[in-house]
Amino acid sequence: MVREFLHRRAIRRAQNIISISPYVKDYMRNWVRGSIWSIANPIEEAFFEIEPAVCRGLRMICVGTVGERKNQQLLVEACALMAQRGSEFECRVIGEVAARSRVPALVADKKLGGKVKITGAISAEALLEHYRWANVVVLPSRGETSPLSLIQAMAAERCVFGAAAARTPALLRNGELGTLFSPDDANELCSKLLNFHERPQRYWQLAGAATAYARSNFRVSSVAGATIELYRQIAAKGSSGDFATGKITARRSG
Repeated sequence: MVREFLHRRAIRRAQNIISISPYVKDYMRNWVRGSIWSIANPIEEAFFEIEPAVCRGLRMICVGTVGERKNQQLLVEACALMAQRGSEFECRVIGEVAARSRVPALVADKKLGGKVKITGAISAEALLEHYRWANVVVLPSRGETSPLSLIQAMAAERCVFGAAAARTPALLRNGELGTLFSPDDANELCSKLLNFHERPQRYWQLAGAATAYARSNFRVSSVAGATIELYRQIAAKGSSGDFATGKITARRSG
């Protein structure tokens, strides 16, 4: 509540606002007084330099704090269904485990210890190693303003699977740059992962398109250039008002 109050107070005072995604822009639209400009968050160049993935097999990672909001339990349920069908796969759930997370117990209950590994918090270099190992990145989160792990996956030309919720469908252009699934349906996610395993060609075509998009929109040089150009435009107009930038955590039901 305090964070939301401070967000709104700062945004109302600003004459110019940078939004990191169209989802955030729509969220702010009805209670801002200034102009909203869309410029994405950049990601580290190292993700663009990762070696090409090994296409055969199914090696998944899911990156983010392990808890209710990121919804990793859906991925674990889907993995349990794939295991029941005899599918060969490996899955790594990467991130700090929240105090009340049900995910570790679910992995144990489903007897997935040999197929699903929870890493806990890791270093930035270790994270890059996990992306090198993976050929699929899954994010079942119900609430993302700018899904960082999917953007990193796009940059690294890994196949992207994201929940059809919040900002993710817009990032993936409703399925043109990756595969969408319901955040409430483990069977659907299971079916789509099995389809990737059996018919991977279409998914790698999507991954190639996603990488081209990421190179145009999320490289540091591109984002820095767009930001500098925006500052110049505003300065040329003689604007002397406040300028707000940064991440707004938009919260909506569903």
